Amino acid sequence: MQGFFDKNGKEIKEGMLLNGGVEYASLWGFPKFQIGNYIDEYLIDVEEAAENKPVKLWGSYLEFQNGDCRGINSEFLKDFEILE
Repeated sequence: MQGFFDKNGKEIKEGMLLNGGVEYASLWGFPKFQIGNYIDEYLIDVEEAAENKPVKLWGSYLEFQNGDCRGINSEFLKDFEILE
């Protein structure tokens, strides 16, 4: 299975925590992730449900620009879980 990588060559793995989740931040050191940065109707429900809580995504590919995470390509988004 082919992996996905950010612009700095770091691998994006399934089940990573986003939205400032501890696991993602500690592993990769990226700033808080804002789901709404990517304009995609498929993600509207995810954005509204998250309310800035950490979100765990499966099968997602993150798009990066200038080292900052800009959004999700939902073609690869399989499922999500909002962490309380």
